[in-house]
Amino acid sequence: MAVSIAGTASNPNTSHGSYSIVSAGNILIIFMYSVPASTPNYTVSDSKANVWTQIGSTLFNTFGGPSTSPGSAVFMAQANSAGNTNIQFLDGLFENLAGFLLIEYAGLGIPNVVDVVNQETGQTFGSATNQVTVPTIQNNFVDVIVSCIVDTNGSGTITAGTGFTVEVVDTNEYAVIQDNLGSGQGNRPSAFTPGGATLVNSDQNWNSHIFGLSLQSGIYKFPLVRAN
Repeated sequence: MAVSIAGTASNPNTSHGSYSIVSAGNILIIFMYSVPASTPNYTVSDSKANVWTQIGSTLFNTFGGPSTSPGSAVFMAQANSAGNTNIQFLDGLFENLAGFLLIEYAGLGIPNVVDVVNQETGQTFGSATNQVTVPTIQNNFVDVIVSCIVDTNGSGTITAGTGFTVEVVDTNEYAVIQDNLGSGQGNRPSAFTPGGATLVNSDQNWNSHIFGLSLQSGIYKFPLVRAN
């Protein structure tokens, strides 16, 4: 079964929103971001009691100070039923909640594993740029590569990097989920070096997450995490 996008949702300037799940068993991805005063502790809940698991680690980029320092995290759940659900995320600090993006994938199925994870911040990158980097990942037997980017210094449209398609955006911040849908296991090179994304302005106030999702669990895992 081919992997496809079942639905998306953009929820700017809020920590909660509703979404109508298309089908039970689909994979839900939430990318959340805020401007916290200290390292956030993100959690997700929804009215359908889906079980949310964090992908990788929380990023907190302190370069911009208290007004433009982004925190961000990515969570995944398997939808336990179709229909409307009310979703809320918290950062443990109850302040400056910027928003979240959601994407629903059909065709991945369960068991599903996150095969690869890599992350970086503009602070780690070391200089102002409008070219957000997406680190290289090892991705043998990965079916979907997902990239989540946020920049909390300004607002506008993020242009997708080479090899990616923009699926959902928040233009109140610079926030995007972009992906690369594979045509099946084994049809990728062992290392995927995508283009990152292009911002309207140049700064260091961005966080970048990338990970791969596979149809089957078991082997060919290459866990990589680089966080600030």
